[in-house]
Amino acid sequence: MAEGDFDLRSFRGHTVQRRRLHRVLDDAEADGRSTVTITAGAGWGKTTLLDQWCAEAERRPHTVIRVAAQQLVDANLSLEAALRSAFGGDATRAETATPVTIVIDDVHLIESHADRGVLQRLAGSLREHEMLILSGRSQPLGFLGLISRRSVTDLGQSQLAFTADETEQLLSGAGSGGHGSGSPGPAIDATSIAELLAHTRGWAYGLSLFAQVLTASDDPRSEVARFTGDPRPPADYLVAAFLAVLPEATQNSLLALSVVDDVTIPLAMHLTDCRDIGTLLESLSVNTTLVRRGRENHEGPRYTFDELLRATLLAEQRRRDARRLLNLHEAASAWLTENGEFAAGLDQAIRSESTDLTHRLLRLHGLGLVFSGAAPVVHSAIGMLEDRAVITGTTATLSALLAAPYQLDSVRLDHFIRLALEGFERYSVASQVVVDALLVMRAKEKETIQAALRTLEEAVARAESEPSGCANPSNMLDARLFAEAARAFGALNLGDFESALQIGARAVESAEESSRPWLALMLADIAGYAAARQGDWRQQLSLEHRVAARTAQNSTPRDIVSAHSAFLNAAAAYQSGEPYDVARLTDIVQTQWRFLDPGLSLPPRVLTLLFKLDGADNQRALYDEMERLLAVSLTRHPRTLATGSYRFIDLTLRFRGRSNARDAVAMLARALGQDAFEVRLANAHLHAGTAAQGAHELGLEAELRRGPLAWHGSNLVLGWLLLAGWAAESGRQELTLTRLQRALELGQLMNARRPFLAGGAAAARLVEERLGSFGVTEEFAESVVEAAHRLVSGVTKTSPDAGQLTPRERALLRELPLHQSVGDIARKHSVSPNTVKTHLRSIYQKLGAGDRTSAVENARRVGLL
Repeated sequence: MAEGDFDLRSFRGHTVQRRRLHRVLDDAEADGRSTVTITAGAGWGKTTLLDQWCAEAERRPHTVIRVAAQQLVDANLSLEAALRSAFGGDATRAETATPVTIVIDDVHLIESHADRGVLQRLAGSLREHEMLILSGRSQPLGFLGLISRRSVTDLGQSQLAFTADETEQLLSGAGSGGHGSGSPGPAIDATSIAELLAHTRGWAYGLSLFAQVLTASDDPRSEVARFTGDPRPPADYLVAAFLAVLPEATQNSLLALSVVDDVTIPLAMHLTDCRDIGTLLESLSVNTTLVRRGRENHEGPRYTFDELLRATLLAEQRRRDARRLLNLHEAASAWLTENGEFAAGLDQAIRSESTDLTHRLLRLHGLGLVFSGAAPVVHSAIGMLEDRAVITGTTATLSALLAAPYQLDSVRLDHFIRLALEGFERYSVASQVVVDALLVMRAKEKETIQAALRTLEEAVARAESEPSGCANPSNMLDARLFAEAARAFGALNLGDFESALQIGARAVESAEESSRPWLALMLADIAGYAAARQGDWRQQLSLEHRVAARTAQNSTPRDIVSAHSAFLNAAAAYQSGEPYDVARLTDIVQTQWRFLDPGLSLPPRVLTLLFKLDGADNQRALYDEMERLLAVSLTRHPRTLATGSYRFIDLTLRFRGRSNARDAVAMLARALGQDAFEVRLANAHLHAGTAAQGAHELGLEAELRRGPLAWHGSNLVLGWLLLAGWAAESGRQELTLTRLQRALELGQLMNARRPFLAGGAAAARLVEERLGSFGVTEEFAESVVEAAHRLVSGVTKTSPDAGQLTPRERALLRELPLHQSVGDIARKHSVSPNTVKTHLRSIYQKLGAGDRTSAVENARRVGLL
């Protein structure tokens, strides 16, 4: 047959309506309390079955809502977002007049903890006569145990396997005398069908491929014999057989296209040198199940091979001509790079196993890829070169950059900086600027920082005077932007917060204009910290919101930029007291942090603990974990330490006593600086209920009125709230209201309700008792009270007697959970045992308790512990 006469329409398969499986789904839907799981590997017909069954929805009373997890992954959407759209705003419950059947395809792709939590809540919210169908290669671990109250129908590979009758329907019309000539071919006999089923185990994909191969055969029985007698896996044999019936040019085109994950028509033309390749791709997508037509962009649609087909095509290409396979990867790399897809181009260079090409692309585009957040592919390229003993100034500079800026004190960073300084190639002026910038960022002493800044300025000036010394002009822009980050960082360490803010905020704009999101993120982080240290909370919040807006709040982070953005969304939700699914923080922790800012997995872990503390019954376990994490984050994450410092000191007092709390305050001072407001606040809290409380009260209020420098603004709110609590304890009602008003003003400015929830929400209760007295902050005060009732377990108003505990009684109350004897408590507070007993009797009476255990329980319930 002439190649020009070849027509892929002859490969259109016959549709088999799998009625026996339709009846299983119909029966489960009619049962009204069913969950159906369809679990099988690729190619067993799961999606086709659901396509057919869902298409018949009009004959059934249920409303069918279908979510394809693969589409969510492609669009980086969360399951929650998809369900909210389907349910009109409620992600876990459908308010519809008719019963609902919810179908989720490719459920194995739902990997995020947040989405799995949504799935569990969805299963628990289904009403009578509603059904959930989960289809995928596996089911979420532990999920079925959570839905045991519902009947579960399992469809596995044995149920999905084709029967003899279904196979006969699938193959009917195949073997028609070759290439769809229209003449009926010999029938497939029962023996051949049995042999096929034994060989494929009823695998839908294998049988469909065989049907397409059989279309071009004049002797179906011999074709069956060849297939069943071949030692290769069925998929390998069938793809090879399928290729064999295609014209040679078509074979070569398909083999060439398999080197990329997905392909546009221009790229396909480049790889195959075939001007009509678009017709072939479109015909394959329409007439076979082997190619899927995907989303479109300015180059037209993207086509994706069936994954099993692509794997076998790659294996076939490697078997036929391994050198051509590597050349095709090089060709793909050249086209992708030329068209601005640098990360994909570098990935193809790595697959081509070309050392020279990989190194050249790193030299040309490595800086831009790192600053864009595409660090994993750079990491892979460096690893490939190191395996081949290729270590140059380029690889060393990029390796150093991958270890910064949150690992500035690491031996690894020192190693790469030394290699970079020793191994600069000719035309590496941009790399020199980057390394000099890193030296600024890792300097600690004032003189060292100033000297490093002077060296950096000289390097920038030298680079600008040698424009030809840069392999890629955009590298110089990237290097200069990173130099700005270093200048801002240096200004921070020198205490020049105003300059750091101005430099960082200005450079953020340039980084965003240059499409360098990771660099913009780092600059915004530096500028935001400078704004906080200046007390410019509006600017600090503005910069954080700018970074947080880079990713949708419900999306699952998949790279360093979206992970940092998602973390800032979580941090904002924590401070504001807004609802937040803490499982999302687990997804942030599990993002590929190791490729950039590897230490940044700590802040979301600490934030997870802070979220859990307010509603936890067992705070001791959470405190123990927080103690370990904060000890690790001392030097690298002072802002993380500052965020949880007050809660940490409060819990240390409760669980370890005043002596250990003093050690914790000293730890804060070493990490944050002796002059940090967080240290002053912790010292004041440490001396609550002691003879030194009065002096600390005066000093803390004077400090707050001066506008102190704080690592985190919420600690200023906590300072006013601590003072308000002390005023309330001593009956100074007017002063209590004044201090609460200052706390509310600051909290409203920062959108921070969380400080009012510390210590069992004692401050929120003070606010609640005075609602109607706060003027312009009244609405915010009401939102604080609402957040306390929603987020803190057991929030109730303090009883009148409990509120009358004296400072000495409050100090002794804090000793009760520590399981000390009366003598131990007396020695600690330098009083007699009888005095302690007298105070304890008064405490028990005011708390309505008969013993120490019930006193502790009641005190915690009303927020006194």
